[in-house]
Amino acid sequence: MDSLLFSSLLSSLLSSPLLSSPLPLSPSFRSLDLLSLATPDLQQAYVTSKKGIPHKQQTVVTCMETMKKDTDADDAVSSLVIGTENNQVLILDPSGSKVVCEATLPSPPAILAVTGLYDVEWRIVVGCRDGKIYTIKNGETR
Repeated sequence: MDSLLFSSLLSSLLSSPLLSSPLPLSPSFRSLDLLSLATPDLQQAYVTSKKGIPHKQQTVVTCMETMKKDTDADDAVSSLVIGTENNQVLILDPSGSKVVCEATLPSPPAILAVTGLYDVEWRIVVGCRDGKIYTIKNGETR
């Protein structure tokens, strides 16, 4: 697929009704960079320069809390609970090296309230930028 066709498809996709659906599409920075280039020659050069580089969707942390793993003691092992700009709430393992639970919301989270223990039962109440409150209970969004 050439860069002009790709750019045109990407533009039409981003202006489609899918962006107003409950779980909107979130264009990557790479896609936005491509669309910002003025000429097809610049777009082709950009696509060629990024061809061999793996695509990663980077995001920004909007809020953060902790959740105890298996006991409620003050010095108990905890996991980070992170809200991100691309509408996700992530729970990391205690070492912080991998995501153990992920939930996608209709809007970016602004504030988190965490209760419970990860190994027992837990709930995260999330206040989002759309002005609504969402609940994630043991990994299920409500």
